[in-house]
Amino acid sequence: MQWSNSPLLKQQSVKEADSARNIMTDTTPAVKYPDMTDHQTEVLRRTRELEQMRHLEQLEALKEQLINDAKAQATQIREEAQQAGYSVGQEAGYQQGYQEGIAAAQADAAALLSQAEEAVKAATAEVNLFRQEKQQDMVQYGVSIAEALIEQRFTENQEAYLGFAESVLRQFEQPDIFITVRCGITHVEALRELLDNKKETIAHFRYVLLPDEQMAPFDFHIESDHALAVFELDKEISRFRQKVMEREGTYND
Repeated sequence: MQWSNSPLLKQQSVKEADSARNIMTDTTPAVKYPDMTDHQTEVLRRTRELEQMRHLEQLEALKEQLINDAKAQATQIREEAQQAGYSVGQEAGYQQGYQEGIAAAQADAAALLSQAEEAVKAATAEVNLFRQEKQQDMVQYGVSIAEALIEQRFTENQEAYLGFAESVLRQFEQPDIFITVRCGITHVEALRELLDNKKETIAHFRYVLLPDEQMAPFDFHIESDHALAVFELDKEISRFRQKVMEREGTYND
């Protein structure tokens, strides 16, 4: 939710295009989104927990398999190299050849073990990256569910949407005020009724309601001589998603 109540900023925004009116100060009042029901919250929480558990189990299994395969391959190659060293020394019949064969086998085995360790490190890094990507997917999944629930709440229950719009309108409740309201065409009549009620209860309250086919169904702008409030659901969801991602990144550091 974006606000501006600076007269200088307000005058500048009137001169510029409508798209430039979204420049706001930090005086945003706390506006609540429609609350999810306890059941919806529990479903969201349990779904995320189950998905996280499933992905973590898959990641651990993949990591263990990669490590075991690398160790097994290194052990097999080392044993084969050592056996080759023994054979070379015995066939030559000389102790020197025998010792050189063992030394060569040990050197080969050490090199292979070093390669195996590097492979394990690379596999571990890959698993950690995979885990991080899956965690981001889970955050995105949770945000998508939250967005769907908000839109479902607004769509199925217009009272929820109007309650939210009224909470913003309260910031404009003062005598002798004129406001301009722009909104999507979906809720024009409902908003008109809400504004008419304000007109009856607030002295000299005046308004003009401008439907805008270019605006999304739940978006609205409310403007007076001294303030401008802009609500655009997609942008609010993006801000919510960014905050969640930043919070998850802080927890993972």
